[in-house]
Amino acid sequence: MIVSDGDDPGLECIVSEAEGEALQHAPSGLALMQAVQQLSKLYHCEATWESIKRFRIAAGFDKFTDLCFKASGIECILMDDLFSSADKVPIPFSWHDRLTKSKTRRIVRVETLAENIIKNMDPPDLKKWVEQYLKALIDAAKDPDVVGFKSVICYRTGLDVDITMRQTLDSKLEIFLQWYTNYKITGSPRLQMKPLNDMIANLAVQIAGEYGKPIQFHTGLGDNDILLVTANPAYLQRLIEAYPKTKFVILHSSYPYTREAGYLATVYDNVYFDFGEAIPMLSPGILFSG
Repeated sequence: MIVSDGDDPGLECIVSEAEGEALQHAPSGLALMQAVQQLSKLYHCEATWESIKRFRIAAGFDKFTDLCFKASGIECILMDDLFSSADKVPIPFSWHDRLTKSKTRRIVRVETLAENIIKNMDPPDLKKWVEQYLKALIDAAKDPDVVGFKSVICYRTGLDVDITMRQTLDSKLEIFLQWYTNYKITGSPRLQMKPLNDMIANLAVQIAGEYGKPIQFHTGLGDNDILLVTANPAYLQRLIEAYPKTKFVILHSSYPYTREAGYLATVYDNVYFDFGEAIPMLSPGILFSG
């Protein structure tokens, strides 16, 4: 997080996925209390959240970033495109090479690929959109800076993804035109229409398998954008079985569906389980209990 000279707003988001007014309650949580103990030792400051914020502001972005990376022992960054897009972060993903021994690599968000194509399309053409999306996927898969793909369909329409290999494009024309019209009216290309989201997820999984790239799926541990019921990775079972050559990475321990994620990783050779982001948010004792 880049901070201004006079404030360190929203730092609580490192220990909570809450937003808005709900985020103000983060300081009373166990995750923040644990962060205070760890960061105060690293920063050599008082063990209070306010002292940690003051240190970060006084030290400046470069200094505390270098300090944290050296302490963590991180050797390589695999960066989600969301955190390197020019409209969100004023520095390119390659800037982070200075912090690690190995070159920073990209993880490509497939929904973003699909949305970027519709921005440059006039008039709308479903077949052309799919062809350009497939080309973008293949180009990304061949890019040596790209180590994998990521889908956030969990946020958009849920993990109950239909297998679309045998479905025709014509069956999606009406909803494609509706999405395009909404984009022209609102200016937002956000894709949140289940038949289209399911289709681009299927295509991404297929290309990922063909080119030997893993694909990550956000599951569980989300903010209030997700519908908790369909954030359960158990819904991915049919997709996992349909594409046995593709490596699926289930992100964020799928909390609170950790057992389901662990089960999938146990019984399917092409499923991997990630718990990295969950650790700062939750007590490890809670995460792995039971």
